[in-house]
Amino acid sequence: MYSVEDIYGKFRAAQARFYNRGYKLPNDFEKHFTTKMSKSNTDNLIKLTKYFNTKWTNIDPDRYFDHGFGLYKTFTYSMFFNENILKFYIRKDKDIKREISNSKTNILQSAKFVKSYMKKEGIDDIKQYCRIRDGSESIIIRHYIKGYVDKLFLSLMIQMRLVLLDDDDRALVPYIQEHYRKCCVVLNDMKPFIDKLKAKL
Repeated sequence: MYSVEDIYGKFRAAQARFYNRGYKLPNDFEKHFTTKMSKSNTDNLIKLTKYFNTKWTNIDPDRYFDHGFGLYKTFTYSMFFNENILKFYIRKDKDIKREISNSKTNILQSAKFVKSYMKKEGIDDIKQYCRIRDGSESIIIRHYIKGYVDKLFLSLMIQMRLVLLDDDDRALVPYIQEHYRKCCVVLNDMKPFIDKLKAKL
């Protein structure tokens, strides 16, 4: 169950992500909530919290807020129940689920290729594979460009901090640069599958 403070924190975090800046939560949320916020804003926040705990339990608040800021640069409390955001969320959610069904096969094929390459090269550790470079070129980036390693597999390695991209690497993977957050959403949505994969790497 989400508290009003939880949802407030998620809203502020999404706001910070959108504007690419830091944020600070109030030390005393109750005081901030009752004295600093307008009644209309607190009413909207309370109502939205109830929605996320009841009729919207299948909606991820973080993603919902990200979509809100993505659609409206001035997204704020008064727009929490904008119908376009919910429709956009549902459409994107369907896209993600469709991508998940197609992605598991690609991730498994990537893992199979990497394990085969590691065996051939006498590499025991996935971290070691992810850090191999041939001159200035990262081996895993080379394998990604050649199509042996899938975008989600590479994103997973970045998420796990096994791959640390330098400027040269970033220039070679513009898709990953632009869509990394979306890839992470897909990975997080198939967490049980990814957890099993990690155990086998």
